[in-house]
Amino acid sequence: MSCYINATGERLYGAIEQQYGTARNLAGTDRLSFRQLKLTERTRRAQRRDKTGTRTRFAPHPEVRTDNRFELDCFFAARPTSDPVDGVTNLVEATLGGVRSTWNGLTVTEVGGGGATVTFNTAHGLQAGQAIRFQGQLRFVKAVNSPTNITLSAAFGQGFASGSLTGKTITLWPGEKPKPLTMGNYWTPAGSLDRVLAGCVVNELGMTLNSDFHGVSFRGAVREVASVTGFAAGYTGLSSFPPEPSNPTQAFQLIPGHVGRLFLGGVEFSLLDLTLRFVNNTDTTTREFGMTVSPCYSADLREVSVQFQLYASSDAAVNQLHAMSRQRLETDLTIQLGNQAGQLVGIHIPRFVPEIPELKDADSRVVMSYPQSIAYGVSNNEISIAFA
Repeated sequence: MSCYINATGERLYGAIEQQYGTARNLAGTDRLSFRQLKLTERTRRAQRRDKTGTRTRFAPHPEVRTDNRFELDCFFAARPTSDPVDGVTNLVEATLGGVRSTWNGLTVTEVGGGGATVTFNTAHGLQAGQAIRFQGQLRFVKAVNSPTNITLSAAFGQGFASGSLTGKTITLWPGEKPKPLTMGNYWTPAGSLDRVLAGCVVNELGMTLNSDFHGVSFRGAVREVASVTGFAAGYTGLSSFPPEPSNPTQAFQLIPGHVGRLFLGGVEFSLLDLTLRFVNNTDTTTREFGMTVSPCYSADLREVSVQFQLYASSDAAVNQLHAMSRQRLETDLTIQLGNQAGQLVGIHIPRFVPEIPELKDADSRVVMSYPQSIAYGVSNNEISIAFA
């Protein structure tokens, strides 16, 4: 006898496509730790307007245009320190659309400038915005001073000195356009709701701190959706509906939402909350004559912004930040999520001007609410996101 399907029996996988709309072969390492996937499959049908002699609606023409959208909420989970890449890393890389830079770490020979200037034992090969890990701490390169010397966005904590060994990091950069994704959605029992989403293009990435667990949301368009029910060979480039990758029950350790550190201008702050938005302003070509599915997509001017709140106080750093906003001075932002190697996610925004905050005085303590502040740069360098 058939029975209802439990929503907890759902698995999701994601990988970057080689060609837009051609589904990738998914692997167990592409598994995503997620809370929900909302897929809206919409068809745009032409409405008959001729006089038929009756008020009854005739059957629509079978050829329609599709306009599919998805919303996905994921969590950041633990990864091997030797290869800090997982399914969520793939989604973030696809959203940004740029290159992936890997740094294997070097030995420190000298630390100066209050801990912000670092010299290595050999050429580092780093660039501004790239991440560095030391134990359970993650920082970014603010400036490259020489082939062996750099300046950090913020100093590491105690224990970082000559002889310290830095660890492996993966840094992701923005590119000219986002990369397409394939997502495989599988359920228990199998063979009922399983589906493959091909040609997923992320339009918006959102991240909010101080939640139960650190996570990220994605919103975008889907070129085609293949379902295990009614699958036809050749759809999404597949000859048959792909089986689920071999993968045991999920045992990811999620990153607690209250764990991490945040720096503005190299000074550490304690915030009530912070929201990061990354918008690609993508557009799929589905309105042209002869098109029923999108053959390609484009991306317009990118938008990166942050908004945050903190308690007003007499602290010198809080007062200085307030003064910077009123004087329209720029600063940089570095966020570290997590506090253990293999569970670190970092965000670096090198240049943005904090907007003048709104003072909220309805509660017992005054809250300074900084509205959406826009990040900017020169060429695909207004943000970098790292995993370590």
